[in-house]
Amino acid sequence: MTRVRVVRLLVGLALACLGLTPLLPTAPAAAATMYGHDVSWPQCPPPDGFGLPMPPASSQFVIVGLTDGLAFTENPCLADQVAWWRTNNKPAHAYAMATFPTSAQLTTYRNAGPWRGTIRAAQLSNVGYAEATAAIASLNKVGWRPPVVWIDVEPRPAQPWPSATAQQRLENRYVVEGLMRGLRDGGFSYGLYSYTAGWQEITGGWQLPGVPVWATAGRTTPRRPWIAAHSRASPGGGSTSRSGTTTPVTTTSRAEHMLSPPCRSPRHP
Repeated sequence: MTRVRVVRLLVGLALACLGLTPLLPTAPAAAATMYGHDVSWPQCPPPDGFGLPMPPASSQFVIVGLTDGLAFTENPCLADQVAWWRTNNKPAHAYAMATFPTSAQLTTYRNAGPWRGTIRAAQLSNVGYAEATAAIASLNKVGWRPPVVWIDVEPRPAQPWPSATAQQRLENRYVVEGLMRGLRDGGFSYGLYSYTAGWQEITGGWQLPGVPVWATAGRTTPRRPWIAAHSRASPGGGSTSRSGTTTPVTTTSRAEHMLSPPCRSPRHP
């Protein structure tokens, strides 16, 4: 998620997680909608970003990226973007990229978490935990504790997720698991951002009941795909697509599931 895009969140998430009184519909079809935008490094001026505009005054909330495209990096305009939503009185969430570690990162962070790093699975989970710790450090620098931190899980050409075998896809899950645990231990609620093909490719269609999902949905225009959040067990619940993340061009995407209120931090082993 690296450009301004319209975000469509059904009212159970948009109100309950943004600190407002939730209106719980009797059926998903009756749910109201709120529209907002996400922002991150593409809104930074060149050379750090594309210099894309910040959201319009009509935007009802924002979701601010903490990372600069990969884990263990920081959005260079984070402080300015947090100041923007505060000045404009917009409710806000955050999101952070999950990334499979390089060999150097695995060596550095393999013991930087709650798991005993004697086996590879534990080492990878500890790296994910360290990714969460880095994201929390960025939040602490700007004095912000958002109601939800979304974990962005998608292919990253600059640092690919290995996914050719079932074992590699299982190892990818260990990284994401560590990130979820790190956010939970830091006192943050979390959810997952992904899309059908990407989630299947990276995790093999991992099912996570109770974890909220922010999935692509609806018509798009350049730089502005719509986003819907839903509470399926994995981001594979709808037929979705996304563009690459290095250019401000998007593709049409769609999601087929609705949202139930998901604001608690779920428990995982």
